[in-house]
Amino acid sequence: MESEIILFFDGECFICNYSVRIIEKLDAYNQFKYTSLSSNYTKENHPLLRNQNSVVVFFKDKYFYESEAVLLILGKSYWPFRIISMLFSFVPKRLRNYLYQFIARNRYRFFKKVEHCSLLDSSTREKLIE
Repeated sequence: MESEIILFFDGECFICNYSVRIIEKLDAYNQFKYTSLSSNYTKENHPLLRNQNSVVVFFKDKYFYESEAVLLILGKSYWPFRIISMLFSFVPKRLRNYLYQFIARNRYRFFKKVEHCSLLDSSTREKLIE
């Protein structure tokens, strides 16, 4: 089994919460843990992330941001998503990040804002770091 992966996400963002639910189903090796960017855990253990406006993945003592975080998540999922990760890794990082930033900037316009982290599934709840 590989190292644990911590995924930091915007707990008020509908698309972020929904994405975590999908990632949970695609977690090939049961290695993802989840926490909100505004959680006490993040504030106490990863204070540099408190003003972050992007998904962040912490894996093997390294932070991955924006499209690199997404590619890492896909690469650690089941096989069809691993191929997608490999294919998109050939797209220039600048272009991938531009697309990621466009979606991130407009996420509350495209999708509703939630009042709180809505990870209600019990298996996902067990992996939530508060």
